[in-house]
Amino acid sequence: MRKTGWLAGLFLVLFLMVPAPVKAEKELVVDQAELFDEVQEQEIREKAGEMSEAWKQDYVVVTVREATGKTSEEYADDYYDYGGFGVGKKASGVLLLYYMDGPGQPGGECYISTAGTMINMLTDERIESILDDVYGDLGNRDFAGATEHFLE
Repeated sequence: MRKTGWLAGLFLVLFLMVPAPVKAEKELVVDQAELFDEVQEQEIREKAGEMSEAWKQDYVVVTVREATGKTSEEYADDYYDYGGFGVGKKASGVLLLYYMDGPGQPGGECYISTAGTMINMLTDERIESILDDVYGDLGNRDFAGATEHFLE
């Protein structure tokens, strides 16, 4: 009887000493191509976080300069799918990719990838409209302004 109580106490102490897992914060803005300055990146990160919270879907912005042998569509879809993004059972969300030196894309290109319920919310026509706004700012190399249009 005493051994059982002692063992139970030991297990309780050990259990309390094990730290609880901490949910990692998703990195919603990943500027590998260094297109944003620190202030712009922070503002975009805050807006993406606000949008994600308000709409219960992830809003992700990724910039990449390195050619990976993938198309912008393949890169964006894979980055979202394997990056742990998405909210709910359907992993809902959207990712804007600035793919600066992709194969066959001198000067870069943008791509919008959708997942879960966002697929129905952002139809092909709506995505084209968003990309028109984004490309309008990119003519002036205003990546922060283009990203704001995307998040709006």
